[in-house]
Amino acid sequence: MRQLIFHMVGARPQFLKLGPVYHAMAAKMPELRQIIVHSGQHTDPDMSDWFFRDLKLPNPSYVLKMPMTGAGESRIAGIQAEMIALMRKETPDLIVVYGDTLTTLASAQAAREAGIRLVHVEAGLRAFQSDIPEESIRRKVDFMSDFHLCPSALALLHLKNEGIYRSDDQSVVVGDVMLDALAALRREESPREGAVITIHRNTSVDSDDIRRRIIEAIVDVSKKMGVCWPMHPRMRKMCNDGDWALIHSSTVVVVTPMSHGDLMAKIRKASLVITDSGGLQKESYTVRTPCIVARPSTEWVELLATGCVALVDPEKENFSERIALAIAELQSLPVDKEYIPLYGDGHSAKLAADFIHQWI
Repeated sequence: MRQLIFHMVGARPQFLKLGPVYHAMAAKMPELRQIIVHSGQHTDPDMSDWFFRDLKLPNPSYVLKMPMTGAGESRIAGIQAEMIALMRKETPDLIVVYGDTLTTLASAQAAREAGIRLVHVEAGLRAFQSDIPEESIRRKVDFMSDFHLCPSALALLHLKNEGIYRSDDQSVVVGDVMLDALAALRREESPREGAVITIHRNTSVDSDDIRRRIIEAIVDVSKKMGVCWPMHPRMRKMCNDGDWALIHSSTVVVVTPMSHGDLMAKIRKASLVITDSGGLQKESYTVRTPCIVARPSTEWVELLATGCVALVDPEKENFSERIALAIAELQSLPVDKEYIPLYGDGHSAKLAADFIHQWI
Protein backbone atom coordinates (compact mmCIF):
# COMPACT_ATOMS: atom_id res chain seq x y z
CA MET A 1 0.00 0.00 0.00
CA ARG A 2 1.26 3.49 -0.85
CA GLN A 3 2.43 5.67 1.99
CA LEU A 4 0.20 8.58 2.95
CA ILE A 5 0.59 12.00 4.53
CA PHE A 6 -1.96 14.63 5.51
CA HIS A 7 -1.33 18.34 4.89
CA MET A 8 -3.54 20.19 7.39
CA VAL A 9 -4.36 23.75 6.28
CA GLY A 10 -7.13 26.26 6.72
CA ALA A 11 -5.84 29.84 6.55
CA ARG A 12 -4.36 32.00 3.81
CA PRO A 13 -0.69 31.84 4.94
CA GLN A 14 -0.86 28.07 5.20
CA PHE A 15 -1.92 27.70 1.57
CA LEU A 16 1.18 29.66 0.54
CA LYS A 17 3.43 27.37 2.58
CA LEU A 18 1.68 24.23 1.41
CA GLY A 19 2.18 24.95 -2.31
CA PRO A 20 5.98 24.61 -2.51
CA VAL A 21 6.07 21.68 -0.05
CA TYR A 22 3.34 19.74 -1.86
CA HIS A 23 5.06 20.09 -5.23
CA ALA A 24 8.53 19.32 -3.84
CA MET A 25 7.22 16.17 -2.21
CA ALA A 26 5.43 15.12 -5.41
CA ALA A 27 8.72 15.48 -7.29
CA LYS A 28 10.73 13.66 -4.63
CA MET A 29 8.21 10.87 -3.97
CA PRO A 30 5.80 10.51 -6.92
CA GLU A 31 4.43 7.31 -5.38
CA LEU A 32 3.46 9.11 -2.16
CA ARG A 33 -0.22 9.79 -1.60
CA GLN A 34 -0.74 13.33 -0.35
CA ILE A 35 -4.10 14.37 1.08
CA ILE A 36 -4.94 18.04 1.64
CA VAL A 37 -7.36 18.61 4.51
CA HIS A 38 -8.95 22.06 4.71
CA SER A 39 -10.20 22.84 8.22
CA GLY A 40 -12.73 25.40 7.00
CA GLN A 41 -11.06 28.25 8.89
CA HIS A 42 -10.95 30.44 5.75
CA THR A 43 -13.50 29.36 3.14
CA ASP A 44 -14.29 32.77 1.67
CA PRO A 45 -13.19 32.65 -2.01
CA ASP A 46 -11.16 35.81 -1.41
CA MET A 47 -9.23 33.99 1.31
CA SER A 48 -9.07 30.44 -0.02
CA ASP A 49 -10.15 29.32 -3.49
CA TRP A 50 -7.78 31.25 -5.72
CA PHE A 51 -4.73 30.10 -3.77
CA PHE A 52 -5.31 26.52 -4.82
CA ARG A 53 -5.73 27.66 -8.42
CA ASP A 54 -2.75 30.01 -8.48
CA LEU A 55 -0.48 27.52 -6.68
CA LYS A 56 -1.60 24.72 -9.01
CA LEU A 57 -2.72 22.60 -6.09
CA PRO A 58 -5.45 19.97 -6.26
CA ASN A 59 -8.62 20.84 -4.43
CA PRO A 60 -8.67 19.62 -0.82
CA SER A 61 -9.77 16.03 -0.44
CA TYR A 62 -11.67 17.03 2.68
CA VAL A 63 -13.17 20.37 3.70
CA LEU A 64 -14.27 20.36 7.33
CA LYS A 65 -16.53 22.84 9.10
CA MET A 66 -14.69 24.83 11.74
CA PRO A 67 -17.18 26.81 13.86
CA MET A 68 -17.06 30.48 12.90
CA THR A 69 -18.17 31.83 16.27
CA GLY A 70 -17.03 31.42 19.86
CA ALA A 71 -13.65 31.63 21.55
CA GLY A 72 -10.56 30.01 20.09
CA GLU A 73 -10.68 27.03 22.40
CA SER A 74 -14.29 26.20 21.55
CA ARG A 75 -13.60 26.52 17.82
CA ILE A 76 -10.61 24.21 18.15
CA ALA A 77 -12.62 21.65 20.09
CA GLY A 78 -15.36 21.82 17.48
CA ILE A 79 -13.05 20.85 14.60
CA GLN A 80 -10.66 18.56 16.46
CA ALA A 81 -13.13 15.68 16.77
CA GLU A 82 -13.69 15.69 12.99
CA MET A 83 -9.96 15.66 12.42
CA ILE A 84 -9.40 12.72 14.78
CA ALA A 85 -12.13 10.68 13.08
CA LEU A 86 -10.62 11.43 9.66
CA MET A 87 -7.10 10.53 10.77
CA ARG A 88 -8.27 7.23 12.21
CA LYS A 89 -10.18 6.48 9.01
CA GLU A 90 -7.30 7.20 6.60
CA THR A 91 -4.39 6.30 8.98
CA PRO A 92 -1.73 8.57 7.45
CA ASP A 93 1.94 7.93 8.16
CA LEU A 94 2.61 11.59 8.96
CA ILE A 95 0.65 14.76 9.66
CA VAL A 96 2.18 18.01 8.37
CA VAL A 97 1.03 21.29 9.93
CA TYR A 98 2.01 24.83 9.02
CA GLY A 99 2.51 28.00 11.00
CA ASP A 100 0.51 29.13 14.00
CA THR A 101 -3.24 29.28 13.38
CA LEU A 102 -6.20 27.64 15.09
CA THR A 103 -6.02 25.00 12.36
CA THR A 104 -2.40 24.28 13.29
CA LEU A 105 -3.22 23.71 16.93
CA ALA A 106 -6.38 21.67 16.31
CA SER A 107 -4.50 19.46 13.84
CA ALA A 108 -1.57 18.95 16.20
CA GLN A 109 -3.84 17.97 19.09
CA ALA A 110 -5.77 15.61 16.83
CA ALA A 111 -2.55 13.98 15.62
CA ARG A 112 -1.42 13.43 19.19
CA GLU A 113 -4.71 11.85 20.17
CA ALA A 114 -4.76 9.67 17.04
CA GLY A 115 -1.16 8.58 17.69
CA ILE A 116 0.24 9.85 14.37
CA ARG A 117 3.67 11.46 14.02
CA LEU A 118 3.62 15.23 13.56
CA VAL A 119 5.78 17.55 11.43
CA HIS A 120 5.69 21.29 12.15
CA VAL A 121 6.71 23.50 9.24
CA GLU A 122 7.87 26.91 10.54
CA ALA A 123 8.83 25.60 13.97
CA GLY A 124 10.65 27.63 16.59
CA LEU A 125 9.40 31.10 15.75
CA ARG A 126 8.99 33.38 18.76
CA ALA A 127 7.87 36.99 19.07
CA PHE A 128 7.96 36.82 22.89
CA GLN A 129 4.61 38.63 23.01
CA SER A 130 2.35 36.72 25.36
CA ASP A 131 -0.91 38.45 24.44
CA ILE A 132 -1.03 37.23 20.84
CA PRO A 133 -2.68 33.83 20.27
CA GLU A 134 -0.10 32.83 17.65
CA GLU A 135 2.66 32.80 20.26
CA SER A 136 0.83 30.33 22.48
CA ILE A 137 -0.01 28.14 19.48
CA ARG A 138 3.62 28.02 18.33
CA ARG A 139 4.84 26.85 21.70
CA LYS A 140 2.12 24.22 22.11
CA VAL A 141 2.57 22.81 18.61
CA ASP A 142 6.36 22.72 18.87
CA PHE A 143 6.02 20.84 22.16
CA MET A 144 3.73 18.25 20.57
CA SER A 145 5.69 17.83 17.32
CA ASP A 146 7.92 14.86 16.57
CA PHE A 147 9.76 16.81 13.87
CA HIS A 148 10.64 20.50 13.59
CA LEU A 149 11.36 22.24 10.27
CA CYS A 150 12.75 25.64 11.27
CA PRO A 151 13.00 28.70 9.02
CA SER A 152 16.20 30.01 10.63
CA ALA A 153 19.05 29.16 12.96
CA LEU A 154 17.53 31.47 15.57
CA ALA A 155 14.26 29.52 15.46
CA LEU A 156 16.19 26.32 16.08
CA LEU A 157 17.97 27.98 18.99
CA HIS A 158 14.62 28.86 20.55
CA LEU A 159 13.70 25.16 20.56
CA LYS A 160 16.98 24.28 22.24
CA ASN A 161 16.56 27.01 24.86
CA GLU A 162 13.05 25.75 25.66
CA GLY A 163 14.14 22.13 25.96
CA ILE A 164 11.94 20.85 23.13
CA TYR A 165 14.66 20.32 20.53
CA ARG A 166 14.40 16.67 19.49
CA SER A 167 17.74 15.74 17.91
CA ASP A 168 20.02 16.72 15.05
CA ASP A 169 17.94 14.41 12.86
CA GLN A 170 14.50 15.60 13.97
CA SER A 171 14.85 19.36 14.50
CA VAL A 172 16.50 21.02 11.51
CA VAL A 173 16.78 24.32 9.64
CA VAL A 174 15.34 24.25 6.12
CA GLY A 175 14.59 27.96 5.58
CA ASP A 176 11.23 29.53 4.85
CA VAL A 177 9.21 27.48 2.35
CA MET A 178 6.84 30.40 1.85
CA LEU A 179 9.55 32.39 0.07
CA ASP A 180 10.59 29.74 -2.44
CA ALA A 181 8.36 31.10 -5.19
CA LEU A 182 9.73 34.62 -4.67
CA ALA A 183 13.43 33.84 -4.50
CA ALA A 184 14.05 34.53 -8.19
CA LEU A 185 12.25 37.87 -8.23
CA ARG A 186 14.27 41.05 -8.48
CA ARG A 187 13.56 44.67 -7.66
CA GLU A 188 11.47 46.50 -10.24
CA GLU A 189 13.67 48.75 -12.35
CA SER A 190 10.87 51.23 -13.00
CA PRO A 191 10.20 53.97 -10.40
CA ARG A 192 8.23 52.72 -7.43
CA GLU A 193 5.20 54.53 -6.14
CA GLY A 194 2.75 54.39 -3.27
CA ALA A 195 2.10 52.22 -0.26
CA VAL A 196 0.32 48.90 0.12
CA ILE A 197 -1.49 48.25 3.42
CA THR A 198 -2.56 44.97 5.03
CA ILE A 199 -3.94 44.86 8.57
CA HIS A 200 -5.80 41.85 9.97
CA ARG A 201 -4.64 40.70 13.42
CA ASN A 202 -7.08 40.70 16.33
CA THR A 203 -4.68 42.89 18.32
CA SER A 204 -4.80 45.48 15.50
CA VAL A 205 -8.47 45.30 14.58
CA ASP A 206 -10.63 44.41 17.57
CA SER A 207 -9.76 47.38 19.79
CA ASP A 208 -11.58 50.57 18.73
CA ASP A 209 -8.70 52.73 19.96
CA ILE A 210 -5.90 50.82 18.23
CA ARG A 211 -7.89 50.37 15.02
CA ARG A 212 -8.61 54.11 14.88
CA ARG A 213 -4.96 54.90 15.58
CA ILE A 214 -3.90 52.71 12.66
CA ILE A 215 -6.50 54.19 10.32
CA GLU A 216 -5.45 57.74 11.24
CA ALA A 217 -1.83 56.86 10.46
CA ILE A 218 -2.76 55.35 7.10
CA VAL A 219 -4.81 58.45 6.23
CA ASP A 220 -1.78 60.62 7.09
CA VAL A 221 0.40 58.48 4.82
CA SER A 222 -2.10 59.03 2.00
CA LYS A 223 -1.43 62.76 2.19
CA LYS A 224 2.11 62.11 0.94
CA MET A 225 1.71 59.14 -1.39
CA GLY A 226 -0.91 56.94 -2.97
CA VAL A 227 -2.27 54.21 -0.70
CA CYS A 228 -3.81 50.92 -1.81
CA TRP A 229 -5.51 48.97 0.97
CA PRO A 230 -6.70 45.43 0.12
CA MET A 231 -8.91 45.20 3.18
CA HIS A 232 -9.12 41.96 5.13
CA PRO A 233 -12.67 40.76 5.94
CA ARG A 234 -11.93 41.06 9.65
CA MET A 235 -11.02 44.75 9.35
CA ARG A 236 -13.98 45.45 7.08
CA LYS A 237 -16.32 43.84 9.63
CA MET A 238 -14.90 45.74 12.61
CA CYS A 239 -14.76 49.22 11.07
CA ASN A 240 -17.47 51.46 12.50
CA ASP A 241 -19.16 54.47 10.88
CA GLY A 242 -16.51 56.82 12.22
CA ASP A 243 -13.71 54.69 10.81
CA TRP A 244 -15.32 54.61 7.37
CA ALA A 245 -15.96 58.37 7.45
CA LEU A 246 -12.26 58.94 8.11
CA ILE A 247 -11.18 56.57 5.35
CA HIS A 248 -13.63 58.03 2.83
CA SER A 249 -12.46 61.57 3.64
CA SER A 250 -8.98 60.62 2.38
CA THR A 251 -7.44 59.43 -0.88
CA VAL A 252 -6.94 55.90 0.49
CA VAL A 253 -8.13 53.36 -2.06
CA VAL A 254 -9.82 50.40 -0.36
CA VAL A 255 -10.11 47.26 -2.49
CA THR A 256 -11.15 43.67 -1.87
CA PRO A 257 -8.48 41.13 -0.89
CA MET A 258 -6.18 40.31 -3.79
CA SER A 259 -4.88 36.99 -4.99
CA HIS A 260 -1.35 36.33 -3.80
CA GLY A 261 0.05 36.89 -7.29
CA ASP A 262 -1.75 40.21 -7.72
CA LEU A 263 -0.73 41.37 -4.25
CA MET A 264 2.93 40.57 -4.82
CA ALA A 265 2.85 42.31 -8.21
CA LYS A 266 1.44 45.38 -6.45
CA ILE A 267 4.07 45.23 -3.71
CA ARG A 268 6.92 44.88 -6.22
CA LYS A 269 5.87 48.20 -7.74
CA ALA A 270 5.25 49.95 -4.40
CA SER A 271 7.70 52.10 -2.48
CA LEU A 272 6.41 50.97 0.92
CA VAL A 273 4.42 48.27 2.70
CA ILE A 274 2.67 48.72 6.05
CA THR A 275 1.45 45.45 7.52
CA ASP A 276 0.85 43.44 10.66
CA SER A 277 1.29 40.17 8.76
CA GLY A 278 4.07 37.77 9.59
CA GLY A 279 4.40 36.49 6.05
CA LEU A 280 4.16 39.77 4.20
CA GLN A 281 7.05 41.39 6.03
CA LYS A 282 9.30 38.59 4.73
CA GLU A 283 7.82 38.71 1.25
CA SER A 284 8.25 42.49 1.06
CA TYR A 285 11.90 42.09 2.00
CA THR A 286 12.35 39.34 -0.57
CA VAL A 287 11.07 41.57 -3.39
CA ARG A 288 13.08 44.49 -1.94
CA THR A 289 10.24 46.74 -0.86
CA PRO A 290 10.83 48.55 2.45
CA CYS A 291 8.30 47.54 5.08
CA ILE A 292 6.84 48.89 8.31
CA VAL A 293 5.55 46.20 10.67
CA ALA A 294 2.67 47.66 12.70
CA ARG A 295 3.09 45.45 15.76
CA PRO A 296 4.78 45.58 19.17
CA SER A 297 7.15 42.76 18.16
CA THR A 298 8.00 40.42 15.33
CA GLU A 299 8.97 36.75 15.21
CA TRP A 300 11.12 37.53 12.15
CA VAL A 301 13.68 39.55 14.11
CA GLU A 302 16.45 39.02 11.55
CA LEU A 303 14.64 41.46 9.27
CA LEU A 304 14.99 44.36 11.69
CA ALA A 305 18.80 44.24 11.63
CA THR A 306 18.81 44.84 7.86
CA GLY A 307 17.45 48.37 8.17
CA CYS A 308 14.91 47.56 5.45
CA VAL A 309 12.13 46.67 7.89
CA ALA A 310 10.98 48.91 10.75
CA LEU A 311 8.87 47.94 13.76
CA VAL A 312 6.32 50.52 14.96
CA ASP A 313 4.00 49.64 17.85
CA PRO A 314 0.37 50.81 17.30
CA GLU A 315 -0.39 50.25 20.98
CA LYS A 316 1.75 53.26 21.87
CA GLU A 317 0.82 56.92 21.51
CA ASN A 318 1.88 59.10 18.56
CA PHE A 319 1.67 56.15 16.19
CA SER A 320 1.17 58.35 13.14
CA GLU A 321 4.21 60.48 13.96
CA ARG A 322 6.34 57.41 14.52
CA ILE A 323 5.16 55.94 11.21
CA ALA A 324 6.26 59.17 9.50
CA LEU A 325 9.71 58.90 11.08
CA ALA A 326 10.03 55.26 10.02
CA ILE A 327 9.05 56.16 6.45
CA ALA A 328 11.71 58.88 6.36
CA GLU A 329 14.35 56.40 7.51
CA LEU A 330 13.31 53.78 4.97
CA GLN A 331 13.22 56.34 2.16
CA SER A 332 16.81 57.26 2.97
CA LEU A 333 18.05 53.75 2.12
CA PRO A 334 20.49 53.62 -0.80
CA VAL A 335 18.89 52.71 -4.11
CA ASP A 336 21.39 49.85 -4.46
CA LYS A 337 20.84 48.60 -0.90
CA GLU A 338 21.68 44.89 -0.70
CA TYR A 339 18.91 42.58 0.49
CA ILE A 340 20.78 39.54 1.81
CA PRO A 341 18.78 36.27 1.78
CA LEU A 342 17.89 35.49 5.41
CA TYR A 343 15.60 32.47 5.20
CA GLY A 344 17.02 30.18 2.55
CA ASP A 345 17.99 30.40 -1.09
CA GLY A 346 14.76 29.32 -2.73
CA HIS A 347 15.18 25.60 -2.08
CA SER A 348 13.57 25.31 1.35
CA ALA A 349 10.68 23.14 0.16
CA LYS A 350 13.10 20.69 -1.44
CA LEU A 351 14.99 20.46 1.85
CA ALA A 352 11.68 19.88 3.64
CA ALA A 353 10.78 17.10 1.17
CA ASP A 354 14.20 15.49 1.57
CA PHE A 355 13.76 15.57 5.34
CA ILE A 356 10.26 14.07 5.30
CA HIS A 357 11.42 11.37 2.89
CA GLN A 358 13.75 10.04 5.59
CA TRP A 359 10.90 9.51 8.02
CA ILE A 360 8.09 8.13 5.91
